[in-house]
Amino acid sequence: MLGAVIAFVSGYSLYVRLPLGGSPLVRLAQGTATAFKKRKATVSDPSLLYQDKDLDAGISTTGRLLHTDQLKFLEKAAIVTGGDMLPSGEQKLWRLSTVHRVEELKSIMRMLPIWAATILLVTSGSHNSSFMIQQARTMDRDVAPCLKIPPASMLVFTSLAMLLTLAVFDRVLARALRR
Repeated sequence: MLGAVIAFVSGYSLYVRLPLGGSPLVRLAQGTATAFKKRKATVSDPSLLYQDKDLDAGISTTGRLLHTDQLKFLEKAAIVTGGDMLPSGEQKLWRLSTVHRVEELKSIMRMLPIWAATILLVTSGSHNSSFMIQQARTMDRDVAPCLKIPPASMLVFTSLAMLLTLAVFDRVLARALRR
């Protein structure tokens, strides 16, 4: 833990620090609500979708996200319609989203199946460690007459088995499947 804190503090000057650009959850909610409100609108030309580099500058470190052709129903949030702009020329955030913000929402939507699939793995993994220690207490942990493995150390074997399996998958199985 001390090593992790030292690494964190020593690398602080390398971190990219941006002023807060608002809550990402609010941006996702705005994009979803806007796409729902404009669900009957049609996207005639993707190049006509609303873009605002100044508005997106505070939420992007490496430039704007580019338009993709997936989840096209969310693009309706970036269609400019009457009443989407204030008299000052600024957009109403709950009525119009930029392409960058729509692409943020699309990225999250594309990750939802992965998150849903990993819930079972995380749930089983959270019970694994506590059950493993109880099970290890009842096992014969004597490796040699002078060496007995502590029950909490049995968790290391699960991690080692997973790392070895990943290495075999990456070096052997993935290469064979590519061929």
